[in-house]
Amino acid sequence: METGTRGQVIRRYRLRPGQLVFITLLLGWEGVPLAVAVVPDDDLSVTFKAGLIALISLVYLALIAFWRAATIVHRDHIAVRLLRTRRTAWSDVLSIEIDPASPRTMLLDREGHLFALKGGVGAGAEEVRAIRDTWERSRGEDWTPPAEAFVLAAQLRARARTFAFVWAFLLTVGSFLVLLLSGFVIGSGMESDELPWPFEAIGFVPLVVFPAAYQVALRILHHQRPTPAP
Repeated sequence: METGTRGQVIRRYRLRPGQLVFITLLLGWEGVPLAVAVVPDDDLSVTFKAGLIALISLVYLALIAFWRAATIVHRDHIAVRLLRTRRTAWSDVLSIEIDPASPRTMLLDREGHLFALKGGVGAGAEEVRAIRDTWERSRGEDWTPPAEAFVLAAQLRARARTFAFVWAFLLTVGSFLVLLLSGFVIGSGMESDELPWPFEAIGFVPLVVFPAAYQVALRILHHQRPTPAP
């Protein structure tokens, strides 16, 4: 956490440097050397090289998201940053609560968006108390608590998104493992040095399977009732 009065920033929450370095070394250490070794190899197909580069690019995109992740508390709004930055005026914040089902702090805005605060805020009592104190001082006299039905609808949509993400992630990992095992099985019976076809396609699995599975799962949101007024 960083504090200060520079500009409008009151507090800035980010992951600890040690956590960022560990994640970077764990996920990204071998990415560039692997790409440098594989791309010039004329014995490998263009399809395999493209899939590998796509897979490595996704890993580095995730690392960029980790390094950018932050919750920035301003005097007039709160900003939650990942790959993009979501800014919410304090007057549009309806609740800031610790999620009882996970170590996260959730923010509900006037549009019915319920999302987690990033950058290591987690469910720490001190951090949450400081953010809530700023919100309560800055939200204005016209602020009113949201209706119970409004909160419930937002929670249902958030749970649906979580379900969609988990379902898509598991399906992606399962598809990846199936292709990997299939490649080894097919390769064991091949007499040539060519890569088995599952290895040609394996790098594209996250790009294809995850978005498709996520969008299919999100269809449950269309069955939710319209969001009541807060």
